[in-house]
Amino acid sequence: MNDELDSFLLEWHSDSPFIRQRTSGSTGAPKVIELPKTKMISSARMTLHFFGLHPDSTFLICLNPDYIAGKMMLVRSLTNHAKTLLTPPESPLDFPDEFQIDFAAMVPLQVEKCLKNSPEKLKKIRTIIIGGAPVSTALEKEIAAAGITAYATFGMTETTSHIAVRKLGDPNTSYEAIGQTRFSAGTDEQLIISSPELEIDYLETNDVVELINSTHFIWKGRKDFVINSGGIKLFPEEIEKKIETAGLTKRFFISGIPDEKLGEKAILIIESESPIDTTPYLVQLTKYEKPKAVLFTPHFRMTDSGKINRPATLKLFTF
Repeated sequence: MNDELDSFLLEWHSDSPFIRQRTSGSTGAPKVIELPKTKMISSARMTLHFFGLHPDSTFLICLNPDYIAGKMMLVRSLTNHAKTLLTPPESPLDFPDEFQIDFAAMVPLQVEKCLKNSPEKLKKIRTIIIGGAPVSTALEKEIAAAGITAYATFGMTETTSHIAVRKLGDPNTSYEAIGQTRFSAGTDEQLIISSPELEIDYLETNDVVELINSTHFIWKGRKDFVINSGGIKLFPEEIEKKIETAGLTKRFFISGIPDEKLGEKAILIIESESPIDTTPYLVQLTKYEKPKAVLFTPHFRMTDSGKINRPATLKLFTF
């Protein structure tokens, strides 16, 4: 991680007004984009203000600076002139017991491991933001039961990190805008973002939402993944939440494939060496949501940033 840190700091303090960043590739081909440093600083200030952080705050940075989340934690720390602890991503709680941490960012897998191995030490962090991948229903319950203050984040590389957060512990809590960010919705309910601080004006995303008001929304899923099955729109992420709640712990996802009768049909793909009985996990689904087929593969294809690469995994099968 030291090499990545040195590389970022050299780029940050260079004369270039931009930071070059590779997108995750979770829904399409990865690409390199240029992020203005001024926007990164504006994004950092939005987060600092929302969470009430100040120069006396102590930051824990345990994310690789190769990725936007790690870079933005460094920018927040630099912008805030905060006291900062650096730990390896594989050992995020590798800091002295006497330290009280005010702010940290982690991915779900890090939080899961910390809850398993050092829950009391994890509680030493006043606020944790969690991004990079969805927070599962099971993990959210564990976080709430442990009394940890944590937020799921919503954003993308193109918005220079998150522009909304959702406090974990209440699954019905909506995402709330940070800064002066405002939301609207398009004709297909896709989220539209405006943010004067980030110089974003009417950015149409591929995220389908239930818009509550201009500063709050409930996320339903990716427009890329929506399945139109016989005229019924199915949101894979909503179905996946129900299956998670029913107790399926293996990695899985719902996807749509062509169907002569329905146009598209939903299928369930599970990462497993051998088939398992899925009946207990599907009973609470509606007749439209129930997958028309269940497929198994020993290993999912993953993106460089650790997300399930759904398109690449689907290519493992012949339909």
